Amino acid sequence: MTTAATDARDRILAAATRRFVTAGFHGISMREIADDVGVSKAALYYHFKDKEALFLAILDEAVGRMGALLDECEKEPTTRSRMRHLLRGLFAWCPEQRAVIRLASQEIVHLDETARSAFIHRYHDAFVGRIRAFVREGVERGELRPIDPVHTTWVLLGMIYPFILAARTAEDQQGPDELVLSIFFDGIGA
Repeated sequence: MTTAATDARDRILAAATRRFVTAGFHGISMREIADDVGVSKAALYYHFKDKEALFLAILDEAVGRMGALLDECEKEPTTRSRMRHLLRGLFAWCPEQRAVIRLASQEIVHLDETARSAFIHRYHDAFVGRIRAFVREGVERGELRPIDPVHTTWVLLGMIYPFILAARTAEDQQGPDELVLSIFFDGIGA
């Protein structure tokens, strides 16, 4: 893809992300996205065959960001420092990027079964499964008491999910990351 084509694709993804986050899958049209970007519908369809393909590209981009963040986390020496890096990284994303996580869980039902299953598999492999591996490794190293990594991962994700949507304010001197870490680890620490 040429630089101009890549640039156009990136602008389309950014505009579509704003629209999807604000209005959901059925609340937007390809025409609105084309207008936001300043391209024709034909140009939009050159990059994405339909709204589902565009939505999947947004979700895949988010999974890529998550994977890159978890790559950074793996460099940390302990489970706690990995989780701290993960939470700080997630909470540092702009609210729109964090909202894509919510968007995926709420709007994925609009994808056809094959696309939905494939995305769920990618999401679990790139994000949930890797966090589960951090927990499992923490148990194996004796940093965590013997605990089920599957349920523990979902507990952590459940603790952070409400904060994924919220933007940090000026009075948030200490973000929810330290609070979540404290509650999470003080309950399961070795």
